[in-house]
Amino acid sequence: LATDLAYPLSYTFTMVMNPWTLAANDRFVQGAAPVAGGSIHKMWGVLSIGTTGALNYYFGDNTNYSSGSTEISIVAAKAWHVVTLKYTAGDNACEIWVNGVAATITPGVVNSTAAGGDGTSSFKIGRAGAVAGGTFPYFHGLMGDWYFWNSALGDADRGIVETALMTAYGIS
Repeated sequence: LATDLAYPLSYTFTMVMNPWTLAANDRFVQGAAPVAGGSIHKMWGVLSIGTTGALNYYFGDNTNYSSGSTEISIVAAKAWHVVTLKYTAGDNACEIWVNGVAATITPGVVNSTAAGGDGTSSFKIGRAGAVAGGTFPYFHGLMGDWYFWNSALGDADRGIVETALMTAYGIS
């Protein structure tokens, strides 16, 4: 998506994904990551999948960062999932929903309350610029629909979108 998706103060992403494999840890789903250096302090909107089926988020303010993980086995390989990642300005963590259900997040580090990244890195889906081959292997799988809002959607609106996507993809 190049550099024209500049970070907003708050954001919500909803996507339909079907990961083919969970074989490599931290497979990159989406986000803005520096094209040089790969510093976690400079990321925003990053979502990845671990080998256990946990989802991980990362964001930073160019100095500090926040990260967290969902419970294991929240996503499975070779299955469709509707996933929502939401950040509200001033929060020190993201919220994640899978198939309309709020995920329990275990914080890793919560040192940032601004998700501004470095302000210049391109936003990517399925790969993370220069850090894709090492820290974040490429996403292997299918992406169906992908939506972005430059605000933190309320639960009613988020639920409407997720329900419509779950119906369209036959997810129960």
